[in-house]
Amino acid sequence: MGCLRRMSNEEKGVISALLQLKPESIHFIDGIDNLLVQEMTDGGMGSLLLIPKGAETSNRSLGKQIVAGEFRDSDGVPVFVTINTDADNRLYELDIWKVDFSPLSHWPDPAAMRNKGDGSNLFC
Repeated sequence: MGCLRRMSNEEKGVISALLQLKPESIHFIDGIDNLLVQEMTDGGMGSLLLIPKGAETSNRSLGKQIVAGEFRDSDGVPVFVTINTDADNRLYELDIWKVDFSPLSHWPDPAAMRNKGDGSNLFC
């Protein structure tokens, strides 16, 4: 995994757009500017650990998926994205899965994000 860094504008746009897909997740948007990110080892698909500034990272654990979305990368390949919280209900990760496992070509226009409901049909 990489070093901690500030979130890019493209990453913020995608996370904000995803959170807006579910009314019960909108309250997380206010805290986006207080997050640092760490790139995950995912073959370049773009997954990120979301770390609140000053948070202890070694004891955090996955809580639950709060929103799922999808878009098509510039090469036409479908990409599924989820935002998960930690066990303390803080933003934990932006999980990105490009169905052919290739690297993400570009961050999507936030307006291109589509809701995947509760995520139960991601693989159907």
